[in-house]
Amino acid sequence: MKKTTLGLLAALLLAGCAESGRDSKPAVVAEPATKPQTDIATSEPVANTSSTELPVDAEKLFNDTLASAKMQDKRVLVHLGAPWCGWCKVLEEFLDSNATLFADDYLVLKIDIQEMKNGDEIGKKLRGDREGGIPWSTILDGDGKELVSSDGPNGNIGCPIAEDECAYFMTMIEKTIQHAPADRIAAIAKALDEFAQKKRDRR
Repeated sequence: MKKTTLGLLAALLLAGCAESGRDSKPAVVAEPATKPQTDIATSEPVANTSSTELPVDAEKLFNDTLASAKMQDKRVLVHLGAPWCGWCKVLEEFLDSNATLFADDYLVLKIDIQEMKNGDEIGKKLRGDREGGIPWSTILDGDGKELVSSDGPNGNIGCPIAEDECAYFMTMIEKTIQHAPADRIAAIAKALDEFAQKKRDRR
């Protein structure tokens, strides 16, 4: 009886192995839950090419922006700055964070007088012999004609933070805005007032 049972088991096992060899796929070995540290970073590091990049040509950028403004019937709000100028960065922060408020009427253009190729030349071309620090701003039409600058009654307002500076900046906008809805001036004034108040509170 034992021999018969063992013989049947052996026959079944052989039949199963034969069936498995015909139709089964290779067994998949599960990978470990975590890969060894050596497998995590196998690609070569990407080279930093920023040092080999050519600086932006301010003259070309300026001319291209004017051409775009003329085509779109917009103004160009140019502000001059440099990497070492803290207030230039503050002005840029305000303009960037409120870009949608200016988009209907202005192309905002920053000219870095230090880092851009021809930046200083464009700055001098725009400002002429007017003195004062940076940031300095001007609003031009599509032909490059100056409509208003940041030189107010008391000189260059720079980044408008004080109340009189904010008031003069809004005068610049009121003189040059064309297409935005009627309530846009009030929206810009509100955004500027809130921004300036935060900066004043941090002083």
